[in-house]
Amino acid sequence: MASMEFEFKDMPKFKERLKSLREAAAEVMGKAALAGAELAEGYIKDNIRDHKLIDTSNLIENVRAKLDKAEGQMAEASVGPRGVKYARIHEYGGIVKAKNKPFLVFQTKDGAWHSVKSVHIPARPYMRPAFDEHEQDISDVMARVIDRKLKEVGK
Repeated sequence: MASMEFEFKDMPKFKERLKSLREAAAEVMGKAALAGAELAEGYIKDNIRDHKLIDTSNLIENVRAKLDKAEGQMAEASVGPRGVKYARIHEYGGIVKAKNKPFLVFQTKDGAWHSVKSVHIPARPYMRPAFDEHEQDISDVMARVIDRKLKEVGK
């Protein structure tokens, strides 16, 4: 078996280069995660339109993709409505009950007023289907971002 010795003449420079490669990996992983989240954001907004959940546009306008963390070879991004209290009930459905008063009082689009103790809101999922139906598209866009960066590094 042959052996070979290898000596680094400038260890600090080598360590600095390794550090910059780690940072580049975090950057590309962050870009990939954010690209996937941004694509999912578009699908989520399409689903909100399809379910006609746009009375005030508050829900659709507050769906945002965000890079949460990127370090080393790992990145996390999130996407969804930010600061919209009723977002969850549209996604999962549920019962809204009068809390501080004996009745919920509201007006419907036909102009009629209603006083009820509770209202059943049906589930109208807009987030889960975005991921379930487009998982491959989201993965593909993330892979393209990483692949593009690898090709740049290989030049």
